[in-house]
Amino acid sequence: MLTHLILICQEEKLEPLKNINDDPTIRLLNRLYAKKRKELQERQKLKVFLLIYYVLCSMIYLYFIRLFVLVLCLFLRFTLFQDVQTQEEQKDERSVDELLCFINGDGG
Repeated sequence: MLTHLILICQEEKLEPLKNINDDPTIRLLNRLYAKKRKELQERQKLKVFLLIYYVLCSMIYLYFIRLFVLVLCLFLRFTLFQDVQTQEEQKDERSVDELLCFINGDGG
């Protein structure tokens, strides 16, 4: 807001002068003022563009952080689920007699 007020003040300082006597110096000065006004307006447009660019980049950055966290959570969830599933598959279903035969080396 403050920069907008400064811009308005700078533009007001660059208002064209009345050239009643068709003085070439005033004509040149008015051209210079017009050029400066145009530069100020372009600079203001650039500031707005950079602000929009910054906001969009921030939003994209936050989006990718969210996406990364989501992928990481899904990966961890899948990994933990795989561990539980693997543990369930490794349960030994042999009877006690079969285990004793295996331990004693009876070839059971």
